[in-house]
This record gives sequence, C-alpha cells and structure tokens, in this order.
Amino acid sequence: MKHPLALLTALMLAPLVAFAQKAPAWVLPEINAPRVQRVLFESKAVGRQVSCHIFTPEVYERGKEQRFPVVYWLHGTGGGLPGVAPVSARFDAAIREGKIPPMLVVFPNGLATSMWCDAKDGSVPMETIVIKELIPHIDTTFRTIAKREGRIVEGFSMGGYGAARLGFKYPQLFGAVSVLAGGPLDLDFAGPRATGNPAERERILNSTFGDLDYYRAVHPIAVAQQQAEALRGNVRVRIAVGALDNTEPLNRAYSEHLKKLNIAHTFTVVPGVGHDTLALLKGLSETNWEFYRSLSGNGPTANVVTKPEVANAAKAARRAWESAPAEKKALWQQQREALTHIDLSEDTKRQVIIARGSPKPGEYHAHPTTAMLADHKTMFCVWNLGHGGHAGPMARSDDAGLTWTRIDDALPPNYVNFKNCPSIYRITDPQGKERLWVFAARTLTDKENPKLIEGRHEGFMPRIVSENDGKTWRELPPIGGRISKDDPFRNIMTFSSIVRLGDGSHLGMFHRGGSIGEGGTLQVLQSITRDGGFTWSEPVMACDGTKLDGKHPCEPYVFRSPDRNELCCLMRENRRSGTSLVMFSGDEGKTWSQAVDAPWGLTGDRHHGITLPDGRMVIVFRNASPQSKDKAGFIAWVGTYDDIKQGKPGQYRVSLLKTFKDGFYPGIHLLPDSTIVATTYANYRKEDVGCSIVSVRFKMSEVDAMAKALK
Repeated sequence: MKHPLALLTALMLAPLVAFAQKAPAWVLPEINAPRVQRVLFESKAVGRQVSCHIFTPEVYERGKEQRFPVVYWLHGTGGGLPGVAPVSARFDAAIREGKIPPMLVVFPNGLATSMWCDAKDGSVPMETIVIKELIPHIDTTFRTIAKREGRIVEGFSMGGYGAARLGFKYPQLFGAVSVLAGGPLDLDFAGPRATGNPAERERILNSTFGDLDYYRAVHPIAVAQQQAEALRGNVRVRIAVGALDNTEPLNRAYSEHLKKLNIAHTFTVVPGVGHDTLALLKGLSETNWEFYRSLSGNGPTANVVTKPEVANAAKAARRAWESAPAEKKALWQQQREALTHIDLSEDTKRQVIIARGSPKPGEYHAHPTTAMLADHKTMFCVWNLGHGGHAGPMARSDDAGLTWTRIDDALPPNYVNFKNCPSIYRITDPQGKERLWVFAARTLTDKENPKLIEGRHEGFMPRIVSENDGKTWRELPPIGGRISKDDPFRNIMTFSSIVRLGDGSHLGMFHRGGSIGEGGTLQVLQSITRDGGFTWSEPVMACDGTKLDGKHPCEPYVFRSPDRNELCCLMRENRRSGTSLVMFSGDEGKTWSQAVDAPWGLTGDRHHGITLPDGRMVIVFRNASPQSKDKAGFIAWVGTYDDIKQGKPGQYRVSLLKTFKDGFYPGIHLLPDSTIVATTYANYRKEDVGCSIVSVRFKMSEVDAMAKALK
C-alpha cells in the first residue's frame, strides 16, 4: 500500500488528467483534520451554496479580540480536497513551533480546472466568487485583519497560476503573492504539461477560456504588465519551483518577465524536487516561513522592515557598482569623494509632517508634488494613497509650509479616480492669468474599483484646475483619450515637470512604456500648451530608450539654464545600469542632444530643483547612486549648472530624510528668507504601516557652515 502522503501528492499534483464532464461540485464534504472546518456561503454568482475549508489556530479560540492574517491557499488541477489536511498540518506545526505567528488558512473550492478565473461563457465565475463573495464572507465571519496587509494569496500549479492572476490583479486586496510551480505560464498554452495531455488541454481551453485570445487576455503575464505600476514596491512576491519540475523553464521565464517590469520578487529553484507541493514546501525550509513572518509583522523577524522602492534602488545601485568596468568605478569614486557629505536627516526640528501614515487602512501617503503661489507663502501639496495608487488628498499652507490644512472636500468628486502620482503646477497663460493645475497618469479602470460617478471622465492625463488660487476646483476632460495603447498621451506617469518657454508657452515632459503599463523600453515625450494648460500639442519623442544601448529614461525633470539660453533635462535611468541621464536643448526643446550619463552625485529618481540667488542649484531626489555613503535616501545635490553640463561632481550631497520602508519623490521651493522647503514621503516612524508626507526645512547658509566645519 502506498504511503498516504505519496497517494495525496499523486492526487493533488499529477499532470493534467481527464475529468468527466459533469455539473460543478460547488459543495465539498467535510473532512477530518485538526482545526479545519467546512464553511458554506451563499453565492449570487452561481445562485447556490459554495463551500470552502478554513484552518484556525488554537489561539483563535482563547480570546475574542485578536485578529489574524489570512492565507488564501489555491489548489492545483483535480480539486483541492486531498490537500487540505497536510497543508493545514504544516501551518499548524509551524505556528506551534513559533516559526510563524498564528494565522488563518482558507482553502477555496476551485473545482477541477477552473484556472481561478471567470470562464468566458460565464458558466464558472470563479474569480468573482473568490474576490467578491468569499473574501468578504471570511472577513465578516472570522476575526481577520481585513486589509491587504493581512492577506496572502498562495497556490501550487494551477493554484500558482491563480495566485499570480488574482494577487497581481487585486493588489488592493493582497499584500503578498506566492507562486509555487505555477502553470500554465506561457501565452500559447503549449507548455510541457499541456502538450503532454493534448485532449485535456483542448477541453480546458474550450470550456474555461473559450479561445486563445481570452486565455492570453486574462493570463498572469498580461495582468502583471497591466498592473506593474500598482505592484511595484507595493506587494511582496515570491516564485518557487523544483529543479526537476517540467514547469521550471516557464516559471523562470515568468520571473524574467517580472524583472523587466521592475516588479521586485524572489525566485527560488529547489534542487531535487519535481512537481510536488509538499516536497517543494519542505525544500524551501526556513525561507518558506520567513515569507509569512515578513508580511504579518510578528515572529522572529518582526523588526525587519522591508523597503520597497528604496531597497530596490539600493540593491540596483550595488548591482550597477559590481558590474561596472574598473574605469567607471574609478570615475564614480572620484566624484563621490569630491563631494562634501552633510547629514540633516536626524534633525527632527527641521521636519514638518503634512499627513501622517499609520496602521489604519488607507493611511499610506505617497508621491507628493507641491506648488507655491506668487506670494511666496501659499503652498499646495497633492499626493496619492498607496504606492502608485489613486488621488484624493490635497493640503494647503498659508504660512510657507509651517502648518497645513487638508482641503480634499474642495476637489471634484472624480478626482479620487485619478491614478498614480498627481502633479500640481502653477501655469501662467499668455495674458498673464495664473492657474493651478493638477494632472495624473490616468483614471482608474472599471477593474480597479473606481468610485461610481455617473458620466465620469475617463482617459489618460485627467486634470483639475483652479482659477482662484486654489479656493475652488473643477474637472476638465482628460488631455488624452480613452485608455488604449494607441492613445498619444499614453503614459506611465503624467508630466514629471513643466517649464516655461521663451515665447510664453509651456513644455511638459512625461514618459511611457511599450504598452499601457511599464513593459518594454521606456521613452520620454514632450507636449506644449500655448493657452495656459487647456490644450496640448501632439506629443513628440524627446528621448527614445531604444536608441540608448539598453538604458531606460523616465521621470524627466526639465529646467532652464541660469543664462536662460538652454534647457536641461535630468532623467531617472530605470535599468539602474549606472548613473542618471542628462540631455540638453539649445532651441527651446525642438531638438535634444543625445542623452548621456549625468554626474554620479545626481543619480536617483524624480529630480526636482531650484536655483539660488548665487547661481548654485539645489536638486532633490530619491538616492540611487552606486556605492553611496549617504546617511539617508532623500538627497539634496548642490552644485552649478556648469557642473551638470561638464559632468563635474558638484559641491555637496545633503542627506535630508530617512525611511523605514518607502519614500522620496519630492517637491522643492525657495522662500524669500532663503529657507528651502523640500517635501517628500517616507515611513516616518517604524511603527507606521503607511508612509507620511514630510517637509524638511533648511538654509544653504547652514549647509555652507556645516561643510566649512568639516574641513
């Protein structure tokens, strides 16, 4: 007689097998497993009861106040009932041994071959059941941490495919995604497990997907590309597969796909393991439990806080240093040592909190931009909720940034449906009329759960405007058209910067990827408004990443030289191959020089700057410099325009603010008393789950004095 676990593995994880055509088994029987119960709930999607099983740890019954994180475990083909007992037993043992904190494990009923998506013909609406019915039922029935930070979606084989689909499509619901030997992970449904069972492959293709077009449209490859902005730095992702598993090449290819999209993740190949759930989990050993601990915030690694974009930038900077040729390293080191490094990051008296992040849902403030009126004291700050999330907040200061008041209620209703890095600008039209404008990347799609507003505007570069110094606001139609890859204003991020041209018009610059998301090589484009922001010219290419030998330009910061005769554009280099990029225009943006490496000290993301009365420039950004020795991630570079033009190091690098996680897109202003106000976002306190919007105030005379004291 076979060992029970061997029999279980054969039942759960065998290659695709033929399943007789029959009515879906929406209700599965109860099973005899410790601390596992069957749960029934009414499904409107199928008009009948549907079952799942749930494991609750022993501590769940001891108190009635504690809430618990939840793992949604998605099974493979053939049905998940045989796997409930051994998988729940692993979690139970790990909890008892203190390897992971107490958590619930939900085993949804995904039928034999639902692929964890809605069938094209609507017969099996599996995605709808899980997302819109099961998760709300679990949250209202059990004491869960009912927010994304408290949910993991994980699955094996078909379940790994489903975890990637659902986890990437709904980052607002899941804080972590675990893809274990996922499949099918090719766009032709022609992997080894499918081609080894051609009849079953055709049955699944026809019954679930209907055709290859639908299969490709809902595939995890497409979902990751569509959701790259929301996923980047916002969801913890792991992919694991056995070295002997015939899905290993496709899982590796999927990992490479995520790398190209700059979606941080881990990829692990476990030696000696085939397509076997329990063997794979066992082979992951301690790293398996670290994955759950890092999300829940408990257990032995409770004080280890992940740093999404900041950590990504630091890791990429180390990689750039390690791969650089000797002569490049020597140049970077020479420029680093030529700069004086000043640290202001510990001086909390300089810091003003505009919006505080907290453990509460929705209190993750990110990606601020700022604008100041001509009175040099009235300031505005806008930002989004969540990393790359939706707009909504706006704050106003009437005392040059010392105190702030939220004015969200003054904004048009559809503004909350604007997505990704809202950017505020003060633009003066040819007649001298000043207006405040806020632009964003695009509006939320119907799949992103927008606020329902009758007849709402949708498209690329949505905008609102104020004609009375921010007292009232109105929405105008988006600059671009409906969201499609063919729209000329398709973008990843709206205007990163806008500069006034010599004839009174304004040039705005933005970047886009190869499609709607961030896939493909990045390109920087520009558009001109001649009427103060109401109409914009057809975008034209300013910097084409396909002609930069593997470099990806993005987040352009365009500004005018001190003598007013030239434009300069600094750009983040998103492949992290070395330094940032810089290019110049001597004809008001009609043509641009070939982009080249910027000085080492300016390497980073989302640059913004000011020019001081003495001609020096102060440019702030998120640090990404190879072999940096700065004390913080929010950096102010101080130097001259000639330093940038000639590739010289500059004068100072000033560390302005640290973070415990994410941070550092900025805004910056110079006040009449010489105070510089640099605004960014950061996990300001270790206990904060969300980021705060924080300003740092300093004077260049203070920095000069500190630099002099160091010599």
